[in-house]
Amino acid sequence: MHESGKRDRPVHGLGGLEVKSRKPATHRLVPVGDVFRLTGLTTKEILLHGDTQRLVRIDSKGSRHEFVRIPFALLDREPTDGDDLHG
Repeated sequence: MHESGKRDRPVHGLGGLEVKSRKPATHRLVPVGDVFRLTGLTTKEILLHGDTQRLVRIDSKGSRHEFVRIPFALLDREPTDGDDLHG
């Protein structure tokens, strides 16, 4: 609620919940094996950039999956609606 007493208007309503709009995507989560194909840089080189992050997911069977969070500016394409990783 603002100081004026007016409520912020929700962007979407889910029942009684108010959901604010999401920020535009700024990064993409890329499997480590696809980093070179999408950026032209090795995983080691891409991680030298300040706005990247290496992430690991362990699934329920114990398999390890490695990803790198990469800004769109370092990719060879622009973001699309299907990209949902936010910075």
